[in-house]
Amino acid sequence: MSPSSPSSKRNAVAMVAAAGVGIVVWQLLGGRAARRTRYGIVVWQLSQLPAGWADLFAKQAWDFVSIKVCDGRRQFKPDDVFAMVRELRQRGVAVHGWGFHYCRTVEAAVAEARVAAHVCNHYGLSDYHWNAEKHWSGSDDRVRAAVAFAREFHRLAPQTLLWANCYSGPMTREILRSCGVRPCFDVWEPMMYGTRASTIDRHTRRRLNKFGGAGEAQVPRAMMVGTGKTDSEGQTWGFFNDRGAVPGLLTLVQREQPYAVSYWRAPSNLLTGNAENPSVAEQLRVMQAATGRREVA
Repeated sequence: MSPSSPSSKRNAVAMVAAAGVGIVVWQLLGGRAARRTRYGIVVWQLSQLPAGWADLFAKQAWDFVSIKVCDGRRQFKPDDVFAMVRELRQRGVAVHGWGFHYCRTVEAAVAEARVAAHVCNHYGLSDYHWNAEKHWSGSDDRVRAAVAFAREFHRLAPQTLLWANCYSGPMTREILRSCGVRPCFDVWEPMMYGTRASTIDRHTRRRLNKFGGAGEAQVPRAMMVGTGKTDSEGQTWGFFNDRGAVPGLLTLVQREQPYAVSYWRAPSNLLTGNAENPSVAEQLRVMQAATGRREVA
């Protein structure tokens, strides 16, 4: 069992919590211990997955599959979630959960956190991705709401790592620091979407390094990326290969060496590429070969 595996992290948290001592869980992720870039795929609904999806994910060797398990204050399609968790775990695939969160007020954030923590405890999820977008970012009380969500979530599900998958602008150092010895969010996972390669490159440079000031403890950085699909208006969301001097996703991952790369709702072009990009399955294969699934400090 590696020092950074979900099981060892859960055991470390449990042992220290039992002793009544606070723990900086994120140090298990962001310290100098060897770790490698992980590749994950985000799933929204069971009905959107291709035939034989569980075998495909296992064969392609994804490091984790993140399943939508919450929407605000309610569990999301629990029967489907149960089926997906069961199928993936039978094949040895690590399962994360994610939820779309509104968090418009402190009270609402606490209520949402209780549902998310319950689901994580019920399924024994090692990681949970807090997906908060315009509803949270448009709130006048967004800082207090984010902190309230994290505090309540950590109180009820201390063994689950909490990822901040949200808009970059509203996320602040105050939010990360306000949970005491442990930052409110264990992993910083900003969105790297865009329909121009230069925009994605600029977002990557700015957002991944937003909390990397000299002398400041590093919260592990992850990338939530587009899959390179082309939408109904002919716009392509992401570019795997370089476009001239502008780096594509492969180069960005090699340059930044993030803690993780999450493909947002990749099943739509999992097996089929387009004029701009190879399929997500092929992108994963090339990245795994190019990075050697190497350990990064």
